[in-house]
Amino acid sequence: MNRFRNGKLLSIRGRNFRPSIARWRERRDKSAVLRYFFQKPKEDARTRIGKSVDYIGGLLLIWLAGFLLLLNLTGKPAYSLAISLLLLAAEAALLKNVLKKRDKRRKIQQGFWLAGQRFMDDIHRMHPIREFKPYIRDMLNSLPGFQELTLRTDRKKQRHWDERIDMKGIYKGVPLGVKCSRPDGDIKVSPEEVRSFADALQGEGLKNGLYITSGDFDTGVIQVTRESFRGGAKIMLVNRYGLVDLAR
Repeated sequence: MNRFRNGKLLSIRGRNFRPSIARWRERRDKSAVLRYFFQKPKEDARTRIGKSVDYIGGLLLIWLAGFLLLLNLTGKPAYSLAISLLLLAAEAALLKNVLKKRDKRRKIQQGFWLAGQRFMDDIHRMHPIREFKPYIRDMLNSLPGFQELTLRTDRKKQRHWDERIDMKGIYKGVPLGVKCSRPDGDIKVSPEEVRSFADALQGEGLKNGLYITSGDFDTGVIQVTRESFRGGAKIMLVNRYGLVDLAR
């Protein structure tokens, strides 16, 4: 969802398609973080004694392999034993550091997952109209580039535009229509729903749209957005992963 922050949400002209290792790494790390929000990390079921046994057993195997290798190379048992013990001390420190980093990473992943669960629980407790849509409006208005996002229905005034568009606003000086969906359970946004939104955008004279759901999009939705783009209406899709990315 970097497109929201770098001003390229609604523009593809002049985009640099050349591969970049830095950009690839950035996307890889970002997708990993977003995955942690929804993918529960594997728990280590071992007891403290079990972990200690595995640690000591691993060191012994490493030492034995080193000792046998040195013995095979030098043919001197005493020399091989002394050198392998010195190497064992360094290997123990290295292994301890690796295990410490792994435990730290697991705790971070656990924290991301718990945060994602709490966020989605809060989302699903919201009323689809009275709470979820105003929440999306306020969130988008707080992001750089978005301005004057207004719900079609609010407490003060009923806006007269196509009811298939939940809100209108401006992004980087460009008029924008937004559709919000907070489905129950595992119901996905269908291609027909996205096509209906595209028709509404064209009917309102809007060339740019944003479809946000707390769930996901069904098979065929991408094809609908391509057809809509060829018809003059660009639609960006934001599923639950993108929603978490926007909210964090």
